[in-house]
Amino acid sequence: MTAGVTRAIVRSIVTAAATALLLMTANWIEFTTLCPQHRAWIRRQGDRSAAIRSEGYMVARPGDVIYACTVQHCFAGSFDCHTDLACYCAPATVGSGTLGGMIGGSCSVDQPHPSREDDQGGCRHSRCDEQLPP
Repeated sequence: MTAGVTRAIVRSIVTAAATALLLMTANWIEFTTLCPQHRAWIRRQGDRSAAIRSEGYMVARPGDVIYACTVQHCFAGSFDCHTDLACYCAPATVGSGTLGGMIGGSCSVDQPHPSREDDQGGCRHSRCDEQLPP
């Protein structure tokens, strides 16, 4: 190989490494400061009546129950972890214990009969972060 080809290969490797570092840094910033489920958990720690989710495009289907669930969310496997709080829409037959086992967390029923007009509970207006298949 010529010196020019070697320099081009080294430059490509350095560029790829710098890009990977930049992406990892962006993911770390998102994990530590912007994670919406962790921010919901923080809000609820300060005010038990605060909404977990009150807007968004996912809504409960007929026959769904909305569960409020906490899970450990870790960056890069187990490098750093925090607690997330999210609303899960799932069929009423699933049950909070089964759902908790499925997602590796702890769940409780927040809305047994969700309604888009509902202003009570943590998961309001029939909104959820995740939907389990019927």
